[in-house]
Amino acid sequence: MKYAEQMMRIITFLVIWLVPMTAVAQWEQELSFEQVSTEQGLSYSQVNCVLEDRYGFMWIGTVSGLNRYDGYRFENFYHNQEDPYSLPSNAIIWLANGPDSTVWISCGEGLAIYDPVTDHFVDTRPWLDRLGVESVDISKVHHTPGQIWFLLNGRSLVRYTEADDQLVELSASPSSLIELTSDSISDINSDQNGNLWVMYSSGRIDVIDTEIDKVTRKFDLSKHTLSNDFSHFFIDRDDDLWIYSAGGALGLLYFNTTDGKLIELNEKILSSNIVRQVVQDEKGYIWIGTDHGGITLVNKSDWTTKRYKYQANNPASLGNNSITTLYRSSQGIIWIGKSRKGLSYFNENAGKFIHFKYPSDDLAYNDILSLAEDQSGDIWLGTNGQGLMVFDPETKKIEPANVLRSDQSAKLPDVIVSLYYGSDESLWIGTFTKGLYRYKNGRLTNYRVQSGNGISDDNVWSIYEGSTGELWLGTLLSGMDRMDPTTEEFKNYNIASGLPVNYITSITEDKQNRLWIASGLGLSVLDKENEVFKNYALSDTVPHAISSNSVVCLLYDSHGEIWVGTLNGLNRYLPEEDGFEVYTTEDGLASDIIMSIVEDDEGGLWVGTDHGISKIERSSDGIDVQSYSESDGLQGNYYNERAAIKTQEGMLAFGGQNGLNVFDPKKIIINDRAPLLVFTGFSLNSQLIKPTRLVEGDTLLSKNLNELDQIDLNYDQNSFGFEFAALTFDQAGGNNYEYKLEGFDEEWMRVSADIRRANYTNINPGIYTFKVRASNSHNVWSEDDLGMKVVIHPPFWRTGWAYGVYILVLVVLLYFTRRVIVEREREKAKLENERLDAQRLHELDLMKLKFFTNISHEFRTPISLVLTPIERMIKNPTNIREADFHVIQRNAKRLLTLVNQLLDFRKMEANQHTLHYSSGDLVKFVQDVIDSFSDLSKENEIHLSFESDLPQFYCSFDKDKMDKILFNLLSNAFKFTLEGGKIVVALEQNDKGHIVVSVADTGIGIPLDKQEAVFERFIQSEIKPNMINSGTGIGLSITKEFVELHGGTISVESEKDHGSTFFVEFPFKQLDQARIESEEEENQPREKTKHVEEEFEDKKKPHVFLVEDNADFRFYIKDNLKQHFNVSESFNGKEAWKSIVTQHPDMVISDVMMPVMNGLDLCKKIKNDPRTANIPVILLTAQTSEEHKIQGLEAGAIECISKPVNFEILVSTISSALKFQKRVNESSQRLTAEPDKIEVVSRDEKLVKDALELVEKNMSNSEFGVEELSHELGFSRGYLYQKMLKITGETPMDFIRNIRIKRAAELLSKSQMTVSEVAYAVGYNNPKLFSRYFKSVYKKYPSQYTAED
Repeated sequence: MKYAEQMMRIITFLVIWLVPMTAVAQWEQELSFEQVSTEQGLSYSQVNCVLEDRYGFMWIGTVSGLNRYDGYRFENFYHNQEDPYSLPSNAIIWLANGPDSTVWISCGEGLAIYDPVTDHFVDTRPWLDRLGVESVDISKVHHTPGQIWFLLNGRSLVRYTEADDQLVELSASPSSLIELTSDSISDINSDQNGNLWVMYSSGRIDVIDTEIDKVTRKFDLSKHTLSNDFSHFFIDRDDDLWIYSAGGALGLLYFNTTDGKLIELNEKILSSNIVRQVVQDEKGYIWIGTDHGGITLVNKSDWTTKRYKYQANNPASLGNNSITTLYRSSQGIIWIGKSRKGLSYFNENAGKFIHFKYPSDDLAYNDILSLAEDQSGDIWLGTNGQGLMVFDPETKKIEPANVLRSDQSAKLPDVIVSLYYGSDESLWIGTFTKGLYRYKNGRLTNYRVQSGNGISDDNVWSIYEGSTGELWLGTLLSGMDRMDPTTEEFKNYNIASGLPVNYITSITEDKQNRLWIASGLGLSVLDKENEVFKNYALSDTVPHAISSNSVVCLLYDSHGEIWVGTLNGLNRYLPEEDGFEVYTTEDGLASDIIMSIVEDDEGGLWVGTDHGISKIERSSDGIDVQSYSESDGLQGNYYNERAAIKTQEGMLAFGGQNGLNVFDPKKIIINDRAPLLVFTGFSLNSQLIKPTRLVEGDTLLSKNLNELDQIDLNYDQNSFGFEFAALTFDQAGGNNYEYKLEGFDEEWMRVSADIRRANYTNINPGIYTFKVRASNSHNVWSEDDLGMKVVIHPPFWRTGWAYGVYILVLVVLLYFTRRVIVEREREKAKLENERLDAQRLHELDLMKLKFFTNISHEFRTPISLVLTPIERMIKNPTNIREADFHVIQRNAKRLLTLVNQLLDFRKMEANQHTLHYSSGDLVKFVQDVIDSFSDLSKENEIHLSFESDLPQFYCSFDKDKMDKILFNLLSNAFKFTLEGGKIVVALEQNDKGHIVVSVADTGIGIPLDKQEAVFERFIQSEIKPNMINSGTGIGLSITKEFVELHGGTISVESEKDHGSTFFVEFPFKQLDQARIESEEEENQPREKTKHVEEEFEDKKKPHVFLVEDNADFRFYIKDNLKQHFNVSESFNGKEAWKSIVTQHPDMVISDVMMPVMNGLDLCKKIKNDPRTANIPVILLTAQTSEEHKIQGLEAGAIECISKPVNFEILVSTISSALKFQKRVNESSQRLTAEPDKIEVVSRDEKLVKDALELVEKNMSNSEFGVEELSHELGFSRGYLYQKMLKITGETPMDFIRNIRIKRAAELLSKSQMTVSEVAYAVGYNNPKLFSRYFKSVYKKYPSQYTAED
């Protein structure tokens, strides 16, 4: 049985051992390592351990010193006798992440703990006391999520839980929280699920589920490990174990925990049996670091292996084969500690270029000028001083080409400028000053000018084999040669043949068999059949010209496109334009100096420059460019001219001044991992500030910068700086940084990886935010900005309370200073004011003069037209013509219009205009106004038309003001429209439901710069010399005022000499036609004299008493009224009163302005006397303001009619008043209105209730009157007057006033408000007027009423 087991193990071992040996050649992984050593600041070259802390910094423990690395510089830590908490010794054994983000360091003489939050070492004693051990008794510290595991020498295992700060000791005792197999533990590790694996000295293994605190799996490997002292292990992603002895030469055991398979790996596979560490990379490869054996990678999927060791000619190989430790960081970087030469590391996320060099201090060996590949895959290299070299892709070594060494009989020059491997397997070698060489079958042939074999120049700069086997040679001084390799005959092409210059740098051929030739003076194309050259050169006048005359290299790609590399950008030939599209650094190229161009198998272009290599890929938007630099593994940033080829295997090779790069373009990947950004330092006044250190007696940084959100500084600490780093480590030199101090910097400031700091000096007190962001070498930027708030506090003399004191002192000083200078300034001001007043008076006089001149002119014409016919009638009374009466009437109305316009202007100045709404058909109203201009239209031969989209539109509007709006607009249109012109008035309803009235004419128009001013006062348009500008300059101003009173807008569109169009938009709401017609029928006035005659033809005429001091006017009124009424008359109020008492007329008509007793006093006397209180009174007044009308109505008049009096309106008003007065006298039922309670008959209840609610709602609104009440109720003023008088026995004015007075009485009796407060509360702005009205109702003043109450 034992024999069978042994044989099975041997067979298994042999199978596993033979598989990788046969599969080594199939391994495709090629790794490029970066080196970090003492030259970069590492404290010592022998590295024992590596650790990544929670911020992303790398910690490196060496034989002499501890190091923290940020990718740019090392911070070294050593034993410090003055610091009792520093490292006990400089020899670091192991590193671990401990509780609270601390770093635990095991040294040869004890333990140290570094706290990155406070940035210094802390006392280890508290932890040692809690654990009950000395520092040397801790053999390992292991971190799992939320837990720290301490492996103690001789005392089993202790678990620390960060959440509850509790320690639990685990042992083999049955009373232990987790019962272990044994107390003798050799190693602990955790898998990717957080389970803890415990390996015992016996070879047994427990798997602990840390979430449920139970051992879930057990393994027994004692028969395989016990005798060989395997004491360490690694767990891969499959939960398989790799077991080794760090201190012995026992090789490695692989244990499959699923099927129990065990595999031994010894030095035949690993190169060494001394295994130091095992890790697994992202692809799943197992990395095994050995002493003196380098690194072995194992692919578990097929058990192939690959060894990596130091190579003298490969700078990207391991620096040393003695591996001490392996560590894989969170960024996918595998760190390799070595016993010599410090650290190496490999970045899994970066597909790097491989750099090959010949191991020599002579720089000429690695200055590669040209390349060519032979049929075996070897790459021939022409150098700048060491002749011909060859690179073997299998061994990855560069060696001198011994068969062509210069010490042989057939000497080859040291400077080889060009190489070409021909189809006949000849290697063609172009040299500097030594002609052309041909190497074939070990025989070397030289072609020189002096040999007379036909070559034109000994400086062969380029070699190209044509499609028919001919060889084309570009020379330095003699143009281009064509050579027949069979006959060895040459033909030369030079300037005389059509070339622009004899310096030829590169040659290629397209599928049309045209030869493209790069030269020192542009680009040429040779038609080989006709031997005709076409040249392209730099030009400022030719579109799509080539970007430079210095052409270095050419490429004819797989897409049939010609690419031209110059010293000023990359050019692509455009056949359709017979020109070039140019690409530069603005498109992403590493440089504008193009040295070489190669196309890979996938169509990508690789361009060598003097600043690295750029890869170009075509896209729908043009090209996508990714550039690479020396930090990506390039031999250097400078590449030599035309020193690039693509091999038969699809590899690309580029030669530069520091060796060779050979790489598979498909394996060059972009590192798209965003960099991790941290603060690395803060300085104040150029001094680095450490956390918790005292600065001027205060702790400026309470903890690590990366733990802070804000830094507070004093006003004199305003020069500071930040240091920062992107923890990419790999290619860190290619990182870019941008920073800004918000509140100070307006733009982001960019710095290179060499600087990584931002300094600010003399920053003013305030609140700022410092922000920094970074990109990796492939321009992938950090996802979030790193920020720090900086608060610079002001000095005490710039604080808030200090400014308060300053202001107080300043106020006092200003007060006393003002008293001193006030008299002096007062005199100056007085003189200045007098001067300004004189100037203003002068300007006002000029304005008044102009205004009155216009007014005089406006009045002079109609007065003349009135006086002339009258004078003619007086002189010749027998020959009176009817036309004269029309002239008199028309001009009298014109005078009236002018007067009203002036009065409207005055009201507008005093803001006294109010609307008097009445209902009607707006379409018909506009038509009527237009009709009134028909005579003027015919007289001036101007076509006037009206267009309306609506047949009718009933709404409420102020007819008087609407008439003036339309009149002014039409007057202006006629005024500025020449004979034969056209005026069109249009009415329509827009999308908003508003009514738009437009008046368009074909007149002189208004200049664009003066259109806004036409609505201003006293502004008149400039007119042509053949036109008379009649007008006051206030018409459109009044029009705009009236339009805005209606809630509308007015605008103008005009073009000089092409007419004007005025648009007026009203937000009118359409009313019900039936309701309006019903109101109009009920309130229809008797408009014609014959109506009056019909009503009274069979009755006794009503008695009307006329009071007027002007005899002519009194006679005129009486003469017109006597047909309908019995008229009595008097010349003043006093005499009239005597007659009224005795005659008791049915109606009194009185002028307001009269001697002895005016009309208002007469009206009051009539209304206050019970004998005459029921007699209606009509007042005639020359005043047109609403205030004077209100005074008349408040005196008791039923109507106030403005002069001049329209006789028909007067007769209708008298008839209507007499009719309703009769109804009032006959009615016995009356309703009393109260503020909150009112009793009304059911028929009119809604009207009175609505009126009462409106008055209550507008109780404090002094502007609310009869007009507003009638508008809100939707009735005309006349209809409302009749209804209210009929229902309540009160006029609407009396109704509103009584409600307000009764509410005032209530407020006076029930509140503590003053009389003035009550007056304002019930809508009276004048307390005296309020007291008078109150006394008329309650027979006492409000103050008396309050006192009695």
